[in-house]
Amino acid sequence: MLLILVNDGYRKTIIPHIKDPIVKNYWDTVFPSLNQNKQFATANLNAPLNKIRRFLSDTLVANIICQKKSTIDVAEVINSGGVILARFSRGDIGFENSALLGTMLISKVQIAAMQRVSIPMDLRVPTFLYVDE
Repeated sequence: MLLILVNDGYRKTIIPHIKDPIVKNYWDTVFPSLNQNKQFATANLNAPLNKIRRFLSDTLVANIICQKKSTIDVAEVINSGGVILARFSRGDIGFENSALLGTMLISKVQIAAMQRVSIPMDLRVPTFLYVDE
């Protein structure tokens, strides 16, 4: 994510592989026009870049979020009645890292649960999500 925002060469190699037409249009048309105005680009890119850099500077978080493929198949876990236990203690990894990783995991659970729409209701394994702070 960081490279696509700051590296023109990298962005040019990635854009041809984007399949979603809306996303592709953004990177082909909108982003370059925004980037032409350096003052606007600086004002609008600094905040997200600072957040991304902060997360990537933490080795633990970078190793988790920078993988090409997740080793946890959340859909498989919830469809089989499995359990995921995750400890994102603020004392161990910091408040922002804890919030980021927790939000990402909750989002993955929500997406996996919503993808079960094709499974008849009576065949779905009940799924519960418990979050403590």
